[in-house]
Amino acid sequence: MRATALILVDESRQRLRAKTIERMEIGLLDSGISAARLIPGAATRLRREEEHTLCPQIEYEPRVAPWFRRWRRETLRKLLEPLGPDLVHVIGRTSWPLAFELGQVFSIPVLLECWSARDAAAAPRGRRAGGVGAFIGGTRALAEQLRRRVDPARVALIPVGVPVPASPRQVDTSGATPSIAIIGRGESLPAYRAALKALARRVEDGQELQIVLEIAGPRSHEIWRLARDLSLLDRTSTFDNAERLRELVLQCQVLLAPDHGGEIRPLFLEAMGRAMPIATVGDPVMDAIGEDRVHVVARPNQPAAWEEAVAAVTGDQDAAIQLGRRAWEWVREHHASSATASLRAELYERVLSGGSIPLDSHRVG
Repeated sequence: MRATALILVDESRQRLRAKTIERMEIGLLDSGISAARLIPGAATRLRREEEHTLCPQIEYEPRVAPWFRRWRRETLRKLLEPLGPDLVHVIGRTSWPLAFELGQVFSIPVLLECWSARDAAAAPRGRRAGGVGAFIGGTRALAEQLRRRVDPARVALIPVGVPVPASPRQVDTSGATPSIAIIGRGESLPAYRAALKALARRVEDGQELQIVLEIAGPRSHEIWRLARDLSLLDRTSTFDNAERLRELVLQCQVLLAPDHGGEIRPLFLEAMGRAMPIATVGDPVMDAIGEDRVHVVARPNQPAAWEEAVAAVTGDQDAAIQLGRRAWEWVREHHASSATASLRAELYERVLSGGSIPLDSHRVG
């Protein structure tokens, strides 16, 4: 099928999930679908191909006064018209209004993809959903949440795709100085406090650690102060966006995830795909979290629970390897980029041809 998709991503996901969006575009190109990405920027303009972008990228003003919206709409129409768009694929609810505007301007359907419980709970329905060609849930749990809110016949399950190696990495957690990455949304301060206290106790007991700590979200400053007060900063590398340093995170031996905030984190899935031993809180949105493939911390606000979790993923090398292998197998089966790309192309074809929307393939999800 030949088609052109406008990929519209809101500010937070453009900043935190750029690699995932790029992989999605590659998959679409491999399926014969042209893509152009609309990205939040300081101006409304087209990035030329000589700037070495994978697909044409159109910058737009994400926040404009009501009296400037018509100007933005007309400017985008002139930039996009030569591309001949067939549909708008939007990720992130702050970009929904612009997606619907573009859908009306070009008389094309809008595909609304949800990566979080918050987005699924806000999905438009009734007359407000008139321009939606399909709703997409990025995990089975999100697809089910959407089906309870909107017409189930318009909901598709297409898991977020990540690259998965051909064979699992055997992570060595038996070294004298294990490296531990901590990623999360920075919302649950009690869980961060408990996890950091657990690591501080191991240091007090003479364990050498190297810590890579993502400090992001509404409680970022408080999390930094926790690390300082626990005397962990001298052995900790901190950063505000794990996606920008994803290879550093993925080279660590262990991953801790104190919170998910009801949102899919592609980097977490990619760590599973790299067979990293993981200790994490549970989250109903993340189908990937299961006792047989990650260590689930049942009492995330208790330091003792995190001490037990860290001991479980670092103390027994063979058990850690088996845990990582099961994580790799699950992500390979359910979230491999190659499989999800073909599902997106199939959904596009169904929407544009007026065929049946429900898509819940046994291949992924």
